[in-house]
Amino acid sequence: MSEIIQIPAPEPEKCDFLIWVGGSFYKTIEEYVEEASSMGACRRISQYLTGMVQGQSRVYLAHQQHAVIMDQIFPAAKALQASWLKEASAIASKLRDGKMRTDQIPKKFAPEVIDQAMAYVEAKSKRRVVFAFYVIEDIEFLFDKRIPDKIEELIEKGIVKPVPKEAWSGERKRKCGYRKVGTYVTAYKALKDSDLLEMGVDAAKVEVRGPLVVFREPFEAELIMPGRKPNRGVTRLTQEEGELLAFEAAMIGPREVSNG
Repeated sequence: MSEIIQIPAPEPEKCDFLIWVGGSFYKTIEEYVEEASSMGACRRISQYLTGMVQGQSRVYLAHQQHAVIMDQIFPAAKALQASWLKEASAIASKLRDGKMRTDQIPKKFAPEVIDQAMAYVEAKSKRRVVFAFYVIEDIEFLFDKRIPDKIEELIEKGIVKPVPKEAWSGERKRKCGYRKVGTYVTAYKALKDSDLLEMGVDAAKVEVRGPLVVFREPFEAELIMPGRKPNRGVTRLTQEEGELLAFEAAMIGPREVSNG
């Protein structure tokens, strides 16, 4: 009887990920950076991340700068009612897409108001910027009294780390809310300035703020993922997207490293 040869499964390819920081919770990038600097980078995800390699995979953070755009186009934005802005923007979107004629615009909206709303809609659709990243240390599963069987399997494989409620229930509220039982969150790896060179990052182009490596000049997400619509949750980057993102994200080129 011939011997059965077991062929080992190939090692999973390391992937990086992109997560959108909600503009409805964090009006500006700085609001999120300040919170993460003091409380840590905690992003809730719908499931564990296929291709995540502990201590190596990066989560890039992107933000659609709602408040910045609004302040630039509507100087009196804080005085406007949210319902008014929402209605005007909806009209502008229909006009842009050819789903409404100008003679169908409600009379309460002056032409200059619709012009402003149109500018807002256009700017809002384009200003999606990548502003920082952090390195994933673990995927944590938050539980109270009992861990579901399917999660036990992931724990046994070392894919997920269980964290009991008493370990996080006293945490103060973040702008996006409290942690919740039964959810996955990404746990970050603490970084130092000295880690940057080892990671191939040009320290002159970034700033380490808590767990985050913040880019001094955020760049358009459209450069990395042209034509791709942003997911509300996590976007798993293709190898090409990951390489492009790494290059844009203040990385030192191979030649510079070899000459150093």
